[in-house]
Amino acid sequence: MKLRYLAQSLNQMRNAGKLSLAAPPESQDIAVPGCPVAGCPWEVARRAIDKAIDPEFVAKDDGPNSQ
Repeated sequence: MKLRYLAQSLNQMRNAGKLSLAAPPESQDIAVPGCPVAGCPWEVARRAIDKAIDPEFVAKDDGPNSQ
């Protein structure tokens, strides 16, 4: 498992630029503690992520049809 963060650049946001193949969002690989650079099994990554996130600041989401 590898994590990658994708987001519009500040210039794309400022200029309301449309994202496309010619103007893609910026991306950055995210290191998961305990995982080698080449990636790791999902369970190892999940445990590292669960350990890093304070559950008090996370809302349960049951999917797109939840209300």
